[in-house]
Amino acid sequence: MAIGPTVFENILTPDEVNLVCSYCKSTNKWGELFLEYANIPPYEHFWKGRSIRGAEVEVLSVRYLMLYKRELIKKLIHLHYGAEIPLYADTLNLIRWPEGYELQLHADNINPNGHPHNFPHREFASVIYLNDDYKGGQMYFPQWDFEPKMEPGSVCIAPAGLEYMHGVTKISDGVRYTISSFYTHDRFKADLHDQE
Repeated sequence: MAIGPTVFENILTPDEVNLVCSYCKSTNKWGELFLEYANIPPYEHFWKGRSIRGAEVEVLSVRYLMLYKRELIKKLIHLHYGAEIPLYADTLNLIRWPEGYELQLHADNINPNGHPHNFPHREFASVIYLNDDYKGGQMYFPQWDFEPKMEPGSVCIAPAGLEYMHGVTKISDGVRYTISSFYTHDRFKADLHDQE
């Protein structure tokens, strides 16, 4: 029987949340475009100026905290879903969600319309929430009737695939900040931090 998306609370302590949020709100590093999306027109506008790769985070305490928590999340995926180890991550990104942004219903490794997906290797995803001073921005998994109330410092983890389609409602006020990663058993898809 399939195991649904789940939430683990307090993956970051309040002090760690404050550290990363302060960085998000003060940095000028918000990138123009994810490198891997550079030649993919549908993503071009959506992610522009809203992402910072972990490797681009110049405050080392923030970067190493993000990496450490990603390793912890791999262990949670293994324990909760029975996923074989090792798992490799292909991303570690801070994401900024300004007012007006939303994410339509989708799967992380397959397109419902049958068109080729850009990341078919992805098997799991995680999203750490960093703040709650915004309106909207609700993650939802309609097939599981699951709309988790996410506190700052909590993480939502879910397998990829059509059984785990999800979206994010429109931000109606404020800015939502998250840390996102995707995981795979394909070591050749690992990002530079996971190749070490």
